[in-house]
Amino acid sequence: MNNNHHQELNGTNGETKKIPKDGSKDELNEKEYNNNSKQKRLEDKLREILTHIEDSEVQVQIKQRSQLVLNMIYFFQVLPFYIMQFCAGMSIGYPSILVPQLISQNNTGIVVNDSNKGWIVSLDYGTTALIALASGHLQAYFGPKKTSLMACIPITLSWLLMGLAPNMSTIIISRLLVGLGNGILTSSVYIVEIVAPDSRGSVVMIETAFRSFGLICVYLTGAFIDWNTLAWLVVPLPIFSLLYGLFIPESPIYLSQTRGYTQIDGEAGPSDPKGSDNLTKKLSVSENMNMMQRREVMIPLSLLIVVVIAQQCSGIKIIQGYAIEIFADVYTTERSGVKHGHNIDKRAYWAAVIMASVRLVSTLLAARYIRTFGRKTMYFVSAVGTIAFEVAFGFIDYYNLGAENKMLPIIIISCQVFILQIGVQTFPNLLSGELFPNDARARCKGFIRCISSLMSFSMLKIFPHLESEVGLHGSFWILAAILFITLPFMFIYIPEPKDVSLDQVGGFFQPVSTNFYAHFLSNGDLVVPTSEDSRGRIRMIQNCFGTAGRDILNQQKILLAEGILTKSCKSKVKRRHFFLFNDSLMWGTVLRENLNYIRQRQLLLENIQIEDIKDTNSWKIITPVKTFQLEADTEGEKLQWMVLMHYARRDRITQIKEGGMNDSEKKQGPTKMRDPIIFCADKAAEQSNLAVNRLYQLYDESKYKTVLKKEESKK
Repeated sequence: MNNNHHQELNGTNGETKKIPKDGSKDELNEKEYNNNSKQKRLEDKLREILTHIEDSEVQVQIKQRSQLVLNMIYFFQVLPFYIMQFCAGMSIGYPSILVPQLISQNNTGIVVNDSNKGWIVSLDYGTTALIALASGHLQAYFGPKKTSLMACIPITLSWLLMGLAPNMSTIIISRLLVGLGNGILTSSVYIVEIVAPDSRGSVVMIETAFRSFGLICVYLTGAFIDWNTLAWLVVPLPIFSLLYGLFIPESPIYLSQTRGYTQIDGEAGPSDPKGSDNLTKKLSVSENMNMMQRREVMIPLSLLIVVVIAQQCSGIKIIQGYAIEIFADVYTTERSGVKHGHNIDKRAYWAAVIMASVRLVSTLLAARYIRTFGRKTMYFVSAVGTIAFEVAFGFIDYYNLGAENKMLPIIIISCQVFILQIGVQTFPNLLSGELFPNDARARCKGFIRCISSLMSFSMLKIFPHLESEVGLHGSFWILAAILFITLPFMFIYIPEPKDVSLDQVGGFFQPVSTNFYAHFLSNGDLVVPTSEDSRGRIRMIQNCFGTAGRDILNQQKILLAEGILTKSCKSKVKRRHFFLFNDSLMWGTVLRENLNYIRQRQLLLENIQIEDIKDTNSWKIITPVKTFQLEADTEGEKLQWMVLMHYARRDRITQIKEGGMNDSEKKQGPTKMRDPIIFCADKAAEQSNLAVNRLYQLYDESKYKTVLKKEESKK
């Protein structure tokens, strides 16, 4: 009976009331009290739950508002580069209106043929390829912010020349300057180095959205004004970006690597006398060769080349560069929609505007949902859809369906652009900013941009000749076939870097090794990492299993050990990557080490028994459903695995019996557990585990006897 009840029975003044023998009235009062007490407890509990819900809602609102403020800070910090990406989008789509207008107009004196048409559309990519390599070195020397701002100068000059262009030579020079500016502009390096891991994808996607918005504007204005007037309208934008960019801070990673400090509140920071020597060393040929030979650089570099090939096969560059001509062609039975001395069909312009608008919407949706879905998930949905729509557009052109149904080509191309923009198009740009180590990111990003630009240049230059040989439909079918071939490679070899810290991404490309994260001190104590220490690696493990795997990331989960073990079950012997957590034992089939796992299996520790196999490196895992053997490479590894399993299993059972850990235990740092010898002695008494006896041999005889005596004296 609780204290309140005693007070009520004893009276308000502490005097004891006499209870009648029949007790009928008091029994009723006691029942009524009990009912009221239960109701009061329920009301208190409900009030507590409501208060918790209100607190949670307040926390959610505070978190949402904080995230909104943080996103706004990111937006204004990278705004000059967003504006530059808008200009880049206009320069990408500009040839699509320039070439048709030059062909249809007969008053400019500028003659366009199949040869110089290819140069106008592709030349900027060729220049970008040459400059992209140098931009990586420039970023290593000047920093990503200053280097990207340098792009404002050639881009401004290119639009000035285009506005004044009297002949084809001036147009060619202008396109060269566009390529020079776009080659220097590698703003994604700056972006991924200043934003938090969970915001990287969306912030980079917004960069792509501005490029898409530039495409919309160039197609839309091209329908109403001529090409040289449009050029004059773009000139102020890079000038504004240059002036704005002078007031934003440099990348903290660049400052910490080259100068030994991080720029805060406008501080100049200490000067590093060795900084210039380190930068000179970075720019040396031998240093670059050594960098390329590093495993964490060489592997992602090779992978991204394949990713870029797949991107080019999506057809986006062809659609951007020849959009007006493509739509004009499919709208006529003769397939020659742009003719000399004839006005261009306005529906071709509006079709291009619709297509670019769809691309913008797709980019914004991708920026919204990239935090929810993994990079690879979005890529494969995008790739499969792109292949389907490329094949469909080929059939539309082959059977000339666009001449009768004007909306059909727009729908198919818009669907293709929508689906490829959420993955295939944006994947290389995002991955090239995430997969490389900090000290090599800028130079590797420049190298990838060089490869990408060379492929874009080749694709745009060859396309007119390929179209004349196999037709527009044949060109799209060939691209779809190549993209289809790359899909298995992408699935197996490309990692999932979503929400992984840039400092840990290199772990994807390291070979698997046995790691024991819980370790013994010299005095015999066992030190276990905290959940915060394990969070980064657990995130990588979850990403390796992909969307088909279970969610293993929670606040209490701790990774104790991992490594490759031989699993034997029913005469089947297989090598599997095992992970020991504080609550479960998990393993999976290895497709590529540290990159891709399938067939995730997990056993809760409270449901397993461990039994040693004498004179071997093996031991048994016994569950209510099945039994299997595990074998380590050495006896020492076997003992460590078994001891940690014993510790984790017993600790897990204790937590379940006690109802879980309290908040203070969850927040504490590295924890010293009971001496492993004493702990294993208890387990030996329970299960006669021979592994415990072998563990004793790892310690000095007198040491563990002394520890046992101390433990007995405490009892």
